[in-house]
Amino acid sequence: MAVLLGAILMHFTGWAWLDPVLCIAFTLFIVVNVLKSLRQTLALFLQVTPDPALQQQIRVQLAELDFVKGIHHLHLWSLDGEQHVLTMHLEIATPANFNEQLAYKKQIATLLGPYKLSHTTVEFEVSGEACRDSH
Repeated sequence: MAVLLGAILMHFTGWAWLDPVLCIAFTLFIVVNVLKSLRQTLALFLQVTPDPALQQQIRVQLAELDFVKGIHHLHLWSLDGEQHVLTMHLEIATPANFNEQLAYKKQIATLLGPYKLSHTTVEFEVSGEACRDSH
């Protein structure tokens, strides 16, 4: 539309300078939008946390669960800017049987439900157990 209006203006007014001005304006518009997209795309490739405050909020809420003694290796990242993935190790205070672990998983699922995470992985560790991912 701008090109058409520019051409009409140049035709009737003879303002030849309008063509390079419109070219520069279009170029700047494209460059600005490319830079915005580039930053977001780079963040996705680097698996940057979508919102550090969100990650901290999740950590605090999980720590408030009565069976959680500690949390480590908590990682939150975005697959595509819309779908988020969460992985973590939860240290539980006492060894739990199968039914207790199922109850823990339900509590965690309920707590994480509002965050609409696409994929969540939770690994339980007993208090004092050496984490296999610690180096």
